[in-house]
Amino acid sequence: MKEIIIYQSNNPIRIYKFALKSLFKNKFRIKGDKKICRESKGVFYIPYYKKESVVNISKNNFIPNFNYDLIRKKGNKQMITESKYYSKMFLKNKKLQKVISLLKKDRSNKKAIISLNLPSRLLNDKLPPCMMYIAFRIINKKLNLSCHMRVNNAYGIFLMNLHINQALHIYASKLLKLKVGNYCHFVDSLHIYKKEEKEVKKFNIKLTTIK
Repeated sequence: MKEIIIYQSNNPIRIYKFALKSLFKNKFRIKGDKKICRESKGVFYIPYYKKESVVNISKNNFIPNFNYDLIRKKGNKQMITESKYYSKMFLKNKKLQKVISLLKKDRSNKKAIISLNLPSRLLNDKLPPCMMYIAFRIINKKLNLSCHMRVNNAYGIFLMNLHINQALHIYASKLLKLKVGNYCHFVDSLHIYKKEEKEVKKFNIKLTTIK
């Protein structure tokens, strides 16, 4: 059984399909966690992506332009929740602007990191966010982005996070007048919950062939 899923593609939907298929194939389970049905670590790499994102950024908000009900039950409702949260964490609090300013002053800067894991949350025993941080780096005149997820629900939400970060990546590249570079999405716990397994199986029938 593989504990780590590694996959590279320039298409987020292909990555999403591969992740679901791999979780069902490997059948890796964490002992003692009654909520999780299947789990692995995941490393997903998206090389230079030329197309526009399916999520737009307007007035400090993420605006989805994709029917997520196709990949998850009540997917559009979930995407609204995800969009509101990350709009607040990245855009409305001006954190992205600070990162852009750092990179404009020094293109070799290695401190262009947006952390979502605030120390106060840990001290107060509050559940830390699923996404721990995102980090921007300019390499060979292209803007690269990496993301570290503490956990990621592979059923739908994984693709939503890929799309949101892709939108952020393209948006930041335009502000810096750079080409979009590579994106790396690392997940400590990529999983499917037991309560969602039946829904995933219904959907997963369509995902049996991945070229």
